[in-house]
Amino acid sequence: RHPRVSVHFPVEYRVDDLVHTAYARTIGLGGCFLETNEPCALGTELKVRFQLPALEVMLELEARVVYVRPRRED
Repeated sequence: RHPRVSVHFPVEYRVDDLVHTAYARTIGLGGCFLETNEPCALGTELKVRFQLPALEVMLELEARVVYVRPRRED
């Protein structure tokens, strides 16, 4: 398991031909946790696009959902 850092920045992600928005909440070498309004199913392959706050370049990466956390009720 890789260490993660708490973050909060916007992320676009594409599943099939639909583009969604989310917020990155943690990030590390092993992956990124996205907070979304509509979670994807386990195993879903997606493309993510974001810019890390310290970089000037937009990153576009392929990803796969490996964990889904139930939404918290506030």
